[in-house]
Amino acid sequence: VRVRQAIAYACDIPGWIQAIVGGQGFLTGPIAPPFTNWALQESALKYHAQNLTEAKKLLDAAAIAPSSITVKSLSIGNVPTYIATAVQMQADLKQLGIDVQIEPGTQTDYTSRLFVTKEFDVVNGQDFSPDDPDRLYDRMHSKGSGNYSGFANAEVDSLLQQQRETLDLTTRKDLVKRAQEIIVRDVPTFYTFVPWSFGFTHSLSNWRESAIVGNNVRWNARNAWISG
Repeated sequence: VRVRQAIAYACDIPGWIQAIVGGQGFLTGPIAPPFTNWALQESALKYHAQNLTEAKKLLDAAAIAPSSITVKSLSIGNVPTYIATAVQMQADLKQLGIDVQIEPGTQTDYTSRLFVTKEFDVVNGQDFSPDDPDRLYDRMHSKGSGNYSGFANAEVDSLLQQQRETLDLTTRKDLVKRAQEIIVRDVPTFYTFVPWSFGFTHSLSNWRESAIVGNNVRWNARNAWISG
């Protein structure tokens, strides 16, 4: 955990936002801020502000020299933003003394070399934010089918199980908040930033927004078509 925290502390995420998307993005945790019922407040997020001093303290506490760490990073395909995040991470961790080796990969590399032979330590990429917290169960519960990091935390397991059995919204929000705070703290996945998205509806007919509260970044356009 301390090594993951140190790596996260070494990354300058506001700098990434400026360099990769020209400042058009915002910090995020496990659930993106636009999903207002469930997202953590920005004040609850950790490690986004680069702090090399804290990173070094964590590695010292773990009795690990930064120069002894080599991180193999897989970036899927030739997506510019994926490669860019890997390059930014490489530059940031170099300041700490950690070597990051970047390899652009294919979907086959992702499924075989990452999951089967486990040749990579990090995947630099992008994912969809859950619009319902129960989707965190699949990713972060120790028995979740999408738990690719192998994260296992008994308290998170219990909180994710409880929230899916809870009907009271206030209670469920608290359970989800507590689960996310642990996930953010332990960094099985380092949630960095979300690029701004823009929707243009001029000349579109039958455009429908999602009915999910706070789900403004996900659209239901299955029945939309360009008119005129």
